[in-house]
Amino acid sequence: MKHRHLSIAIILTISLLTSCSSNKNEESPKTPAKPENIIRLDQILENYNSLDSINRVKTLTDNKIIIDKYLQIIGKDSTSDQTLTLLSASRMVKMFGNAVNKEYKDLAPEQQQLGNIITRGHEQGLKFDQTTYVATIWGQPKSIIFNNGVMYIALNHYLGPNHEAYNGIPEYERRTKTRANIPYDMAEALIATTYPISESNTTVLSHLLYQGAIAQAKMLLLDNPSEAMALGFTEAQFKDIAKNERFMWERLLNDDMIHSSDPIIISSLFSPSPVTGIISPDAPGRAVRYIGYRIVKSYLRQHPDTQLSQLLSPKFYNNPSTLAQSSYQPQ
Repeated sequence: MKHRHLSIAIILTISLLTSCSSNKNEESPKTPAKPENIIRLDQILENYNSLDSINRVKTLTDNKIIIDKYLQIIGKDSTSDQTLTLLSASRMVKMFGNAVNKEYKDLAPEQQQLGNIITRGHEQGLKFDQTTYVATIWGQPKSIIFNNGVMYIALNHYLGPNHEAYNGIPEYERRTKTRANIPYDMAEALIATTYPISESNTTVLSHLLYQGAIAQAKMLLLDNPSEAMALGFTEAQFKDIAKNERFMWERLLNDDMIHSSDPIIISSLFSPSPVTGIISPDAPGRAVRYIGYRIVKSYLRQHPDTQLSQLLSPKFYNNPSTLAQSSYQPQ
């Protein structure tokens, strides 16, 4: 994204304040967490046809709930030996089963990060519903789906950007299909499902604040997080976006996009895409997420005792005074 300068004088009514107070949202040590178990349904699907009849019955009995809900997602209507037999022999399982098993011999890193998300989220006032976590494979476009208290993580969506199954998928989508992205996606899925944005009367500013709160949550809940990955950018994109922070902010203010509730404008700014053309033909998709994150960080410097549960509340992101209270100034 090239640097641009606007000649239009924009008067900002936000005063710049400085604060030396300690921010627990940034500086407090992270609590070691107990790993959260992730059930390997992907291995059940791959190995089912190699089981004898006794172990098939046991597998169906022991895993009936998660298999039932999985079959609902993929459009199957019954849990039976025949259904699992056909699935185990399907093209989908043959294409992904071995590749997933090779890449993910165990899920210890993901189970640890999931435990971190849940434990630290509770410490920050987040009320995650009691959930079962299941690793699987499917042909659905989404990598993580919830179904009645079960979170399904499709590992075939994380085989690396150069995997042959992703041929034809746009680059901005392929580059997220890595193992390193799983913790970020798990955190965002849990948070956005538990605390979905209130779609009524939301503006561009509401979405900026909400997306900034989710990025801040990832930074607090994960071990060794990357700001770039928390926002969905490469490191190079992140650096370029940071250099153009003022330009993007002025672009949002210029036509009063910041207060717009137009769903077309909101979609143009926040939906996954190769570029954010409404900002600049050089701006990566959802580049303005960075602005939201910076506003939230600025707000937390002024209000260091704010918990994540408050940031994810409509009282925060739908409040017109939040921006002024943040004392945000673009670099």
